[in-house]
Amino acid sequence: MEAWPILGQRYKVLSFIGKGGFAEVFKAYDLENLEYVVVKLQYLDKKWPAEARNAFIKYALRENKVFWTLNHPNIVKYIDTINIDEFSICTVLEYCEGDDLDKKLKKKYYFMEKEAKAIIEKVLDVVKYLNQRT
Repeated sequence: MEAWPILGQRYKVLSFIGKGGFAEVFKAYDLENLEYVVVKLQYLDKKWPAEARNAFIKYALRENKVFWTLNHPNIVKYIDTINIDEFSICTVLEYCEGDDLDKKLKKKYYFMEKEAKAIIEKVLDVVKYLNQRT
């Protein structure tokens, strides 16, 4: 990726956050709404046959469509989708300050009962919300 690109003429990429199997995640700045966001760049292997690439893009777009309908304080908000080219797609999400649960667990190894209870209550609240939607 070139240094400091602007995606979709709106999101200025600032720094790398992490990487998964098919995606890289970056902190960016929304030049329209003047706020930090996260951009998730999903790359398809150019060696994949066209049918596999199309299926992956269809899956990613369907996932984004579902994400767009969610509205819960404990679920990251979907903002936008940008088609970059035939081998990559960008999902823009709400930026959340601080460590995620995985990083907190790796730092602490355990939580005090009160903190663990608060985390479990938030997770169960999301599960309840999602189950009420079906």
